[in-house]
Amino acid sequence: MGLANGLDIGLKLLYLPQINLPDIGFSGQYTGIGIDFRYRILEGANLPTLTVGVSWDELSGSLGISTNVNQNSTYSDSGTNYSAQVSGTTGYSLNWNVHSFGAKLLLGKNLMVIYPFVGVGFQRNSGTVVSNINGQLTTTVNSVVDTINPAVVTSGNPVVFEPKYVAGIDFGEGLHWALVGES
Repeated sequence: MGLANGLDIGLKLLYLPQINLPDIGFSGQYTGIGIDFRYRILEGANLPTLTVGVSWDELSGSLGISTNVNQNSTYSDSGTNYSAQVSGTTGYSLNWNVHSFGAKLLLGKNLMVIYPFVGVGFQRNSGTVVSNINGQLTTTVNSVVDTINPAVVTSGNPVVFEPKYVAGIDFGEGLHWALVGES
């Protein structure tokens, strides 16, 4: 939304409600909010438009995948044949809560209905990411039964500072559409 004197504000709201597909062992959900500010520094009839922008985003979500395991096999070791079976369930989950702050400088040119632009900036991403692998498996090798309970948890508080490159084209009169590529 354009405000006075070349100041624009943008709001983002992302929401994917909880999805549970137990038949295929999938669940997930995603939410996000964000705000963008842009200020036009330079604009003229024969000059390109120079804009500076900053953004803040909060993203959180989860993803879960589970599977049933039922495998049979035979193998040979030192001339002895073994029959092996593995059965049970395993699951993987990923949970995240991340924050992102960014700034960029955009250069564009108004060509009536088309507005091509390029930009450069940075993103600083931080937060927490936790992934889990767990399960309960039963192994049987030549009638010897054993239970395995895999449980792996990784947790991190990454802080990533990365460059950001933007190229795009905005077109339309009144209602605008934009194609944007970011790296």
